[in-house]
Amino acid sequence: MLGDHLFSSNTNKSCVSQLVDVYEQNELLTIGLFELPIADVQSYGIAKIENADFKLSAIVEKPSQNLARSELAYDGKYYGVFMYVLTPEVYSVLSTEFAGFGDNDRELQLTPALDAVTKKYGAVGVLVGGTRYDIGMPEQYRRTVAEYGSNKS
Repeated sequence: MLGDHLFSSNTNKSCVSQLVDVYEQNELLTIGLFELPIADVQSYGIAKIENADFKLSAIVEKPSQNLARSELAYDGKYYGVFMYVLTPEVYSVLSTEFAGFGDNDRELQLTPALDAVTKKYGAVGVLVGGTRYDIGMPEQYRRTVAEYGSNKS
């Protein structure tokens, strides 16, 4: 899970349980998705969805709107990534292909590893039934305090 997001399920299963259930069916990298408007794609990792079963073919970190429109839309919609059931392959990619990347004040990013694993081994997305609160952005943080606090009292 991302540290700057909170989740509230609108089903009888937690958001994490929804992902784990799908992972247990396929044992592939499983990524929680949320729909977002084109105006917000440059703020999130975006999944490229291949079919109605939410088979993924790529993960792109903060794409431009032009790239998202031309390559990442699925059925006219855009899907951000925000929760993961990571497989051993993700850790392998991080430790080998991206070894030393964090040196010299460069930040190690998870998205390129997710993309590499998606392309090599496959991945599946889950449109999570719930509300995602992004507390990493000031305006959304205020919304979170107002909505999450009043719904969880």
